[in-house]
Amino acid sequence: MVKKPWKKILYEEQDYPDNYVDGSFLDELRKNVYTRTYHFWNVSDAAGTVSQQVSSLCLFVMSFVYMKKELVSPSTLFLISAVVTSISYCIYIVTCWEQRTKNVKDDLKSLILFLAFSFGLSPILRTLTDSISTDTIYAMTVFMLGMNLLMHDYGASGA
Repeated sequence: MVKKPWKKILYEEQDYPDNYVDGSFLDELRKNVYTRTYHFWNVSDAAGTVSQQVSSLCLFVMSFVYMKKELVSPSTLFLISAVVTSISYCIYIVTCWEQRTKNVKDDLKSLILFLAFSFGLSPILRTLTDSISTDTIYAMTVFMLGMNLLMHDYGASGA
């Protein structure tokens, strides 16, 4: 009696044992068809962007905790932030002068506008938030920080 040729199917009774493997079993195997290769420096750059965002949020939370425990005053924190930001912006201008010459004036306008609105509206915002529970403020802060981490444009191409 001649055996029927083996087929790669399980739903039909065959003359071969269940664990039988024919020589043609792996002929249709395709390895890593949709594999994407990544370059080390691109991955390092993307990881640096994510860690920079997490570090920024940690600095924000730590500055809040320090102010809450009265280890640093808001004016001192503002002064430190202003000095570090000014120095960093000057370094950025020096290193990228060709790209930034016409935008310095726009950046200064934006800074003045932001500071004017911040200082002008801070008394109003303070009185508006007096009636809100601190639990609500903490919950909203945690929610907004989480959303910031999730929704930030990390600049990666593809997920």
